[in-house]
Amino acid sequence: MPNLIAMRGAPGTGKSTIARALSRHRRWPVVDKDDIKDVLDNLMEAAGGPSYDVMARLVRRQLLLGLDVICDSPLPGQTYENLVNVAEETGATLIVLECRCPDEAVWRTRVEQRQSLSLPAHHTTTWGAVKACRARHAGTDDAVTGPHLVIDTSRPVAGLVIDVSRWLTQLES
Repeated sequence: MPNLIAMRGAPGTGKSTIARALSRHRRWPVVDKDDIKDVLDNLMEAAGGPSYDVMARLVRRQLLLGLDVICDSPLPGQTYENLVNVAEETGATLIVLECRCPDEAVWRTRVEQRQSLSLPAHHTTTWGAVKACRARHAGTDDAVTGPHLVIDTSRPVAGLVIDVSRWLTQLES
């Protein structure tokens, strides 16, 4: 039975960093919603929703091939529900890795450093926008059923990947 890891977390919490490092460590493909949105933004005005739909379809295909896969997105409620359905359809185990950076100074620095990079606009945000988003969604997180690990991403990535990989190995046995 294949595994579907769904990354979850606010901008700048380390989802993509952990997803890529875990991908290299476990040799599992990553399907990144932002890669899809980068392409769709040039083709349509409102690419957000369709990019999540395409992501779910690509994930589904990998799972049907029997591959374990990592899905990199913030994992809003509807996307989580879609991935629950994909996992049920394909017989995959859905595992949520939720990234949190409790050190607000580190988190803020990550968000602000993106401003100086040559990234598409949807990859960057301001610290004020992150705080406003957190306030809007406070207490509204959908409950995650099934395996769910909260990761403190203020820790070094290499150690996190080892810890997550050990946790995944325990789930698989």
